[in-house]
Amino acid sequence: MSAPDNAGKRLRALALLEQYRNAGRESKSVTSVTEKDLRCSILKVVKPYEGTAFVAAPNLALSCVHVCVEDGASSEEEQPVELAYRAGSGGLALTLHGRFLPDQSDPAHDVAVVQLAPPGALTIPPVPLSLDSQPKEAVVAVGYPEGQSSLEHVAGVVLDKFPVRTVAFEGGFALEVLQISTSGNSGFWSELETRRGMSGGPVWNELTGTVVAIVEGKRPRGDMNPALGYAIELKHLKGCSLRLSELILTCQMDCERAMYLVEASKDRNKRLRVIERLLDAIRVSSSDSRHWCYLALGMIGGKEAVAALNDGLADEDEFARSGAVEGMELLRSGRLSF
Repeated sequence: MSAPDNAGKRLRALALLEQYRNAGRESKSVTSVTEKDLRCSILKVVKPYEGTAFVAAPNLALSCVHVCVEDGASSEEEQPVELAYRAGSGGLALTLHGRFLPDQSDPAHDVAVVQLAPPGALTIPPVPLSLDSQPKEAVVAVGYPEGQSSLEHVAGVVLDKFPVRTVAFEGGFALEVLQISTSGNSGFWSELETRRGMSGGPVWNELTGTVVAIVEGKRPRGDMNPALGYAIELKHLKGCSLRLSELILTCQMDCERAMYLVEASKDRNKRLRVIERLLDAIRVSSSDSRHWCYLALGMIGGKEAVAALNDGLADEDEFARSGAVEGMELLRSGRLSF
């Protein structure tokens, strides 16, 4: 890459940081969302069964096959799905018609992709997807319990030991699931009969602001752990929906995601996890992503940041290295200064 190209990229990067300094995070992030924003992307599945879905791309929603395909109907054919969307806590529920798309879904892992036909000029914002379902990560599941018109929130933590396992469900099928501990919460998984409807809802990673899984919402009969929930990881999208799999974020970083993590690091309980995530991203990401990681570390500070930035000063890529230089200047000044 030529020096003029890097100079231009650096100026754009500084302009973006200046924008965040002056305006804060007023504009909605593309790669990270708050739980409040997440709720604006969630729909209630009305037929064939009550459940939950969430928008993952323009006019495409994710849910579970057992919610969107009626018993006895073929999961290899398109099936009608009726949904409801409520804009805001006091807004009226709007009816949406959708079609279950078998060629983009994965019935073997209970992943359903639904094509939406929203009425009029209605636009439902999509949520950012990622594979950030790491052990010990705090997550939140949101959905519509059966018979309710309001969303419910359940917090949990991805299990440290054996976070993923294969579970045998009623009906004789086995499913690989992400295990989430909801100990201390009145988890929707603990009372299956009164908490139906949460299936298909998003599992949101509190640290990264991304959706990392789909609520499976079933508990095998005889399971004696009422505080253990199951969800479907988004990695299964890679085998079925090319359009959605392309949207899944890995460790790649941009300005908005870096700033989201900087905001998250202000919570002492999250600071070390944020730094670990940035260090992981530096190890596997592109030069552009490393640039933003270095800048974020400079804004967060601490001995871990100093060590990473010192290493970054020797980064082979000029643009990535310029991020380490700027990050070190930010760290030394303790503020954004251009």
